Amino acid sequence: MFVGVSDDAFEWNTGPMVAAANDLGLRAVRVALTWTPSERTLTPTDASALGRVVGGAPNQRIVLAALNQGDPPLDPASRDAYCSFLADAVTRFPRINDVVIWNEPNLSGFWRPQYGPPGQSAPEQYEALAAYCYDLLHAMRSSINVIGPATSVWGNDNPNAFDNISHSPTTFIQGLGAAYRASGRTAPLFDTIGHHPYPTSSSERPWTVHSDPAIISLGDLGRLLSVLSDAFSGTGQKLPDQGVPIWYLETGYQTMIPASKSQLYFGIETWPGALPDAVSPEPPRAHPPDSSQAPDQATQLADELLLTYCQPYVAADFNFMLEDEPSLGGWQSGLLWVDGTQKGSYQPFKAAVAAVNSGSVDCGQVAGAPFVTAPATSAANSPTLGSHPSTKPAPPKRSLTKVTYTGARRAPFGFLELRARLTRGATSSGVPLRNRQLLFVVGKTAYVVKTNKAGIAHVAPDPPLPRGTHKIAIRFQGDELDMGSGLRVNARIVNSRGHVRSKGALKLSAHRKLTLDASSDGKVAQGSVTLRAGTDRQAVSVKELGVSSNDAEAWLRGSDGHRHRYLVHLQRVAHGRKVRVEIVGAVKLDVTVPAKQLSFARS
Repeated sequence: MFVGVSDDAFEWNTGPMVAAANDLGLRAVRVALTWTPSERTLTPTDASALGRVVGGAPNQRIVLAALNQGDPPLDPASRDAYCSFLADAVTRFPRINDVVIWNEPNLSGFWRPQYGPPGQSAPEQYEALAAYCYDLLHAMRSSINVIGPATSVWGNDNPNAFDNISHSPTTFIQGLGAAYRASGRTAPLFDTIGHHPYPTSSSERPWTVHSDPAIISLGDLGRLLSVLSDAFSGTGQKLPDQGVPIWYLETGYQTMIPASKSQLYFGIETWPGALPDAVSPEPPRAHPPDSSQAPDQATQLADELLLTYCQPYVAADFNFMLEDEPSLGGWQSGLLWVDGTQKGSYQPFKAAVAAVNSGSVDCGQVAGAPFVTAPATSAANSPTLGSHPSTKPAPPKRSLTKVTYTGARRAPFGFLELRARLTRGATSSGVPLRNRQLLFVVGKTAYVVKTNKAGIAHVAPDPPLPRGTHKIAIRFQGDELDMGSGLRVNARIVNSRGHVRSKGALKLSAHRKLTLDASSDGKVAQGSVTLRAGTDRQAVSVKELGVSSNDAEAWLRGSDGHRHRYLVHLQRVAHGRKVRVEIVGAVKLDVTVPAKQLSFARS
């Protein structure tokens, strides 16, 4: 087995990236080019980028992928263009001998449509592309290593999902095999099986065996071998026990960002279980419980490399990435921070790579190291993994998860509550899922909320969202038993038709007084909030106003002449006899006044 890294930054930051790869002992680099439909040859930009990688990394084998974000080649002319594009790359750069056909074709983010009439589904269309590229590339150079299908670890098998329509790797490979058999083809599709066995959470132990039959992660090698056997046994596509290696083209564990590096990153983290890069002192090497959470990325990377070294048929493990992406919505699974400095996991990873390269790994001491007790030659004689006592039996066919938005899509300023229901089943009236985390993302703010016994999670954005239309993403990341799901909705914030007035100046303290006089016709809010402290006077021009349907609460927002923004919240308390007044801005106040001194109502 050899260890590599998948990172397109080698194309533009070649020198520093190659220096780190050499130091780590990495023996391969996978990079990707963006293919534009109908493009048959490399653009000058592509050729320059690829030339830098090939010329700058003489110690690594270069693995090339070509893809785009969901516009794949779906007809003979497009397939010919795409495969010719790859052929042009390996002709220009003879050092490139390893070619990946597309990327994660079981996800709609890379391949659309996923479902269609007979002959038009993603597995069927991908089979036609892989077959064409295999023949074209081998005709020009017989030694070319064609790699596929480069499937993602999971998918929802739901053609009616909101925004993540996909196939699980299990159903995709099964569909690929069915299409291959139906085609009558006798030549192979691939020389190497590529897969992306990410964990379902960065803190999940690498050897975790998942009960969900749709997931194929690192600990689910037995499932991968069994599915491949079901799909291709007895055909011209050889299986791993017949000499076809398995390459893990992407894996990775995301790290938390320390305060000292926080200024280098932006956005919000949306993947569960991010870890410290390394803890001190380093935890002892042991076989921890399967259900335990890993302490850091350093432990995860070392455990993974030793495990995959010991897994039968696995010939390569590529970490995604070498250097972090700056957007937290991307990936922070590298060995280097964004500024190129080493993480605490760098040296432990280097040591594990050295053990793999030298062949000095003692698999008898590796947590989760499996062995194959039967060859993968047929569905009736499928492989079984042993030596790991906690392997769980597969449950009955998995039900679908669904996120349904039940909150308001139009609300007065200050009164939007985001509500969503998570269920298992084909409809929103399915079985509610309790105590699961839903992620609500509004702009650059994220709220993580657990569902109650009715499967409902709800949150009021704080501070209130300004007037206008807001795009809201709601996500269930999935867990061991249920696949991820989610949706996107729009919510519109408007001004209430109403007013807020004080009867004279409200005495807030011995030296501070407040006057309110604001109203809105339902479109434009106007008026002011005036704060007086001794001889100081602060006048706030009101632009947003919301009043609750029962006239028990009101929200106002505006700014003064110094661009200080003020947020005012009024709430009736003590059975309506008093009003709590909260003001946040250049000053912060929280007082209670008699209700007769304030009037606020819708009109």
